[in-house]
Amino acid sequence: MADANQTAWWRKSEQLAAILLAGSAALMCVPLLLANGLDRSTAFGLPLGMWLIALVAPIVLAIAIFWYADRQRIVDHRYHVAED
Repeated sequence: MADANQTAWWRKSEQLAAILLAGSAALMCVPLLLANGLDRSTAFGLPLGMWLIALVAPIVLAIAIFWYADRQRIVDHRYHVAED
């Protein structure tokens, strides 16, 4: 792999990881910041904030991991570093 190609691939990989990290941090922090407002509402007897953190957040994080893996595969193929 040429040095310029490797540098471009690494830059794209870093950007992708930063996007995933920022999105994950936002997903985990926003419900915590809004907890007082969310906990005024209930669903099935439990506060809405609890539902978001305990049930929705892990599902969204799992989807984000699969999205990240797919995008990284595309980046790898674009820069010819994919494993076949």
